[in-house]
Amino acid sequence: MQDWIALCQGRENNYFTLNEPVAAELQKGVNGRVREEDIAFFHGIVVDIDPDPVAESQPGGFERERRRLRPTAEEWLTDAGGASAVVNSGGGYQGIWLFREKMPATAENKARIKALSRSMARAYGGDTTFSVEHLFRTPWTINLPNAAKRRRGRTAKLAKAQLVEPRRWHNLEDLEARFPPAAEPDDTAPTGSLDAYTATGVLGAPDLLDAELAERIRAARAVNPVFDKALSGDGPTADRSARDYALAAACIEVGIDDPLEVAHIVAAYSPDKTEDHGTRYLARTVEQAFRRVRPAHPEDHFERITETAPAGVGAESAATVEPADIFGDDDPGHLAAPPPGCLPDIMQRFVATEAQRKGVPESFVLGATLAAVGGVIGNALRIRPKRHDSWDAPGALAVVVVGSPGRKKSPTINAALAPLRTIDREQHARCSQLRRAWETANKPGRGGRVASAATPMPPMRQIIVDDATLEKQVRIHADNPRGVLRSTDELAAFLGSFGAYKRSGDGDRGTVLRMLDGGEINVDRVSGSVRAPSALMGLIASTQPDKIRELTRNLGSDGLLQRLIFIVDDGSDRVGLDVPPDAAALADYEAAIRGLYALDECTGGTVRLSSEAYEILQKSWRRVRALGSLPGASAAWEGHISKWEGLLFRIALIFHSLDVWSFWGSADWIARTEVSAATARKVSRFVDFLMRHALRFYGEFYEPAAHTREARELAGWLLTRPDNATVTPRDIEKTRRSLQGNRHLTLAAMCSLENAGWVSVEKRGADGPSSWTVNPEIHRRFAERAEREKARRERERARMLAAMSAREAIRDAR
Repeated sequence: MQDWIALCQGRENNYFTLNEPVAAELQKGVNGRVREEDIAFFHGIVVDIDPDPVAESQPGGFERERRRLRPTAEEWLTDAGGASAVVNSGGGYQGIWLFREKMPATAENKARIKALSRSMARAYGGDTTFSVEHLFRTPWTINLPNAAKRRRGRTAKLAKAQLVEPRRWHNLEDLEARFPPAAEPDDTAPTGSLDAYTATGVLGAPDLLDAELAERIRAARAVNPVFDKALSGDGPTADRSARDYALAAACIEVGIDDPLEVAHIVAAYSPDKTEDHGTRYLARTVEQAFRRVRPAHPEDHFERITETAPAGVGAESAATVEPADIFGDDDPGHLAAPPPGCLPDIMQRFVATEAQRKGVPESFVLGATLAAVGGVIGNALRIRPKRHDSWDAPGALAVVVVGSPGRKKSPTINAALAPLRTIDREQHARCSQLRRAWETANKPGRGGRVASAATPMPPMRQIIVDDATLEKQVRIHADNPRGVLRSTDELAAFLGSFGAYKRSGDGDRGTVLRMLDGGEINVDRVSGSVRAPSALMGLIASTQPDKIRELTRNLGSDGLLQRLIFIVDDGSDRVGLDVPPDAAALADYEAAIRGLYALDECTGGTVRLSSEAYEILQKSWRRVRALGSLPGASAAWEGHISKWEGLLFRIALIFHSLDVWSFWGSADWIARTEVSAATARKVSRFVDFLMRHALRFYGEFYEPAAHTREARELAGWLLTRPDNATVTPRDIEKTRRSLQGNRHLTLAAMCSLENAGWVSVEKRGADGPSSWTVNPEIHRRFAERAEREKARRERERARMLAAMSAREAIRDAR
């Protein structure tokens, strides 16, 4: 087969049919072209999307059409229910959904396959490739355009393919559920005229839903766990189309039988795909749900509850208020790994295999990998986040992994940096040879006189800097305008080498800040001056909780630590598995590192955002920026949040580079391709994950305002007292010694709980509230947190007992 393809390569087009025909001697087709009746087994479904011929015929039309189609191809790769493989034919794209088991080509199966193909083609804007014997471009063969396509400007292209790993298999029943065949609506189904345009007003904003509808949703969630999970996005599938359909069906099943109301709920709670595909997609999803689900009567699912207000509770009662999360942290288990599907494929596979083998949370490997890839990109690529502004950002990031001793931080970082160190060794050998040749050509002549060099001394290229003084690092930057990645085992040691965290202010903090931003640096000494026009520095470091706590006290909120991304340990005990690594994942990661490094020093190009990506990332930035106003937050937290506009887009540049490399196998397309909506969504979800780490870091290592700290302690105390319907200042101060004799702080802390909906004032005296009613909803809303706290205390007790037992065993072994 390979010899035959090689013989035809560049001379003739090569095709394949996905479905399996009968033996050649039994086929009715001629010249090797099978007919429908020749198909014996079905292996899957193919959706083919091609440039529109009319649009393609316009100047520059082919590239515009390719950019239009690319987000769909990326969606096939990134959605959990997407294609098993994607073929880039050189013209359009083909998504292939493979069945785990081949299906016999019976008449019934053939009809189902055809109907499903039509439905999937309509869903993705595909061509009418419904015949089961259809031919498709063979990957890794040259696509030779016909005369008509050549007239539209097409040239010969190599067809490429990407197989999704781990393997993605499908079955006919699941695909039919996601892409139901078109059917005539019955009398109870929508007529197809649903206008969901008004749903755009509540996209991603459940709080903007009609108050009466919101109340029905709240009541239904309280009595129907399935509906509650559908609204929370906790269903069994991560595929967006299936999730939207499931949510619409769940609405109908709890008695919300107005199609427009269902559309509003789907848009509010699951906006992503509607944002990308518009309200026609939303209307179609809702109509499909009404065709397949019988609307229920509301009385079947709602229980009328009559609440009687407690005695003494007046207009200030908060008994029906939904309490807010005042703790400002999250389950530590949520720090371990990012949500599925939010990483570039190359990064995800490398992270998974290294985390498993080293016995560390995926977040540790992820932080090191993010810094490594960003360090390789450096200034070679820049990203322009805004449409009407020349501001652009490089790829370098500063990442710090925080964990106790023995948590394998250094081995994890070393694994991510291994390909970079290989490149550094190669570059050192090459540059040293060039310098020796230069020195030989420019050695002093007779009398020690040195002729003027015709060429400057060759630069010494490197990526990683392990240890260097400030002056030495500036000289390294002068040779490496692309930027460098500073790697250090301990953050405090790195900052100490610059004198950057001395209370006296000695040392050059400003220089470190300029390096993190990539600014120009001049160092003047008696021995001479050195200038680095662009001293861009990425950073990958680790630190221990005690040491970072000292740094936060010394550095405060001067802007240095606030520029760093901190990855916080989740605290779970793990044991690394003695298994072989995923060799393909390691090879792909190294290939991507080398491909990105091959970009020219500083002229790889500027990456821009597609209009969809721009909206998604701007929305993500607005969401992050809003976190700066958390009640009781420190000045350091506000400073950190202000840095995230730049950090977010640096991450977008890294993800975009890896996504493009993954599909094209070349860095040449990175700057020529806009950041897609699919990549932007991954970035947005990943930044949300990093915000969990940021909240945990600043909550643990920076002191909040005193009243906020006390309010959180009191909130935890209230959760352990489910029988307390009311509390008084005396009750509180008996529990919290820090509040005894400090009634002002007690009232300030309880005011924070009032604002968060945890309590309401029952009685007031001359000096302020004298008793509060506890909102019973806190015990429902935060039941998981109460259990988590109980489990944490039990673990601590078990560890203490184990340590005491070990000590006794040592004493007895005499």
